[in-house]
Amino acid sequence: MGLTIEQQHVMDCMLTGRQGSRLICFGSAGTGKSFLIKEIVKTFNCSILAAPTGRAATIIGGSTIHKLFGIPSTHPINPDFNEQPVHRQRFNDPSCRYFGGQRKEVLKHCSWIILDEIGMVRCDHLDFIEAALRKARGSFEPFGGAKILCVGDVGQLPPVAQGRDASTLKRYGYKAPFGLFQSNVLNTDFHQVSLTKVIRQENPIEANILNRIRVGAQTKIDIDYLNTRVQSPDSKAVILTPLRKIRDEINKKKLNDLQGRLLCFSATRTGSFKKKRDKDLPIEEKIYLKDYCRVVVKANMTYKVMGVTQRIVNGDTGTFYGVDKRGRMIIHRDSDNSIIYLKPKKYQDSTPKVTIEDGEEKVTDESKGQYIQFPIQLGYSMTIHSSQGSTLNKVHLQLPRQVPMAPGLTYTALSRIKSFSDLTLSRDLQMYDIWSDVSASFHHQQYEFSYEYKTRNQQKI
Repeated sequence: MGLTIEQQHVMDCMLTGRQGSRLICFGSAGTGKSFLIKEIVKTFNCSILAAPTGRAATIIGGSTIHKLFGIPSTHPINPDFNEQPVHRQRFNDPSCRYFGGQRKEVLKHCSWIILDEIGMVRCDHLDFIEAALRKARGSFEPFGGAKILCVGDVGQLPPVAQGRDASTLKRYGYKAPFGLFQSNVLNTDFHQVSLTKVIRQENPIEANILNRIRVGAQTKIDIDYLNTRVQSPDSKAVILTPLRKIRDEINKKKLNDLQGRLLCFSATRTGSFKKKRDKDLPIEEKIYLKDYCRVVVKANMTYKVMGVTQRIVNGDTGTFYGVDKRGRMIIHRDSDNSIIYLKPKKYQDSTPKVTIEDGEEKVTDESKGQYIQFPIQLGYSMTIHSSQGSTLNKVHLQLPRQVPMAPGLTYTALSRIKSFSDLTLSRDLQMYDIWSDVSASFHHQQYEFSYEYKTRNQQKI
């Protein structure tokens, strides 16, 4: 699969540098953001990847923004760096490390810094990254003159800030929901590029409905259209719920109802992975399955089986049939009725470092630990949060009664499938179930308008 015209435009902006050194790439669900990042990494060898969560960072083979930039984890960060300099914060806060040594060298010599899932990065953290880069690179330019590409979807799940953290951020001048558009760094000169071509959804009418839902501009007609899908779930549908408790109850009951022995698959942890918390692991450390249970794959993988290239996609669902003599899981895949042989996946926890090859400085990854586990989980139910990034064959959205959804949750759930014919709902959707961060939507429209205006004028010239 090659790049779309829009994806190629992003690549061209990075290669030519004509649009400056700070790019922000917005794309709705299913526009190929993950694929684009993979192609960028292949093209720019001297680039580093970072994401806001441990799980997201591990999946893309990068670092967390906290680890890479030394972001304090114990409290919100005061954006008034004249009053509270970033280096002083680091020295005073035991949860972070000062920018020096190897970390400083990496940030000075990398060609591009790619921040994935930018919609989940908290506003004070993004401001801190900007100040940290100025400090590390010894420059007063925005981001220390570093080349930055931010990728994400502000219509999906926002960052989390509750209780004392939320009140502290408000005292510092930030506004809820404390996402990307509440940061101060967007006052700098970012060139925005958009991925608008939806690859996942097959029906243009349904794609347009999702685009309106993404920015909280859905109509009554849109709601009525979706509510025609209120019906009992298909036996092969993944039940999506906002609540982990409901997910666990469904998966446990379905597994207990099956006859046969309970199998346990334990992960292997080495190095830095031994110290990671469960929530930072890419896949559960212990996976419990039975023959003929429903499963969902949580990784994109390509390898050869008996001389034939086998491509496995994040979100593939199927039925588990045991393990072969080579230790591979045998799964009957729903999408094409094929048999796939799933291998354990090696997740690396690496730290970028600067090396010199043939007189040239390059940024390479130094492995600090390894986590080996089958990229799979029970496929009866998933939380909407854990489904982000997956393409599912069939979905049943189970919504609590009279409990409003969080911003972006409904959109994230609805955008997991290729067609609404593969969707069922537990109840009628209400207008209050679908809402977006208004400020994010407003700013996003501004960026899109600015980009379209600039593009039109460039074409005239």
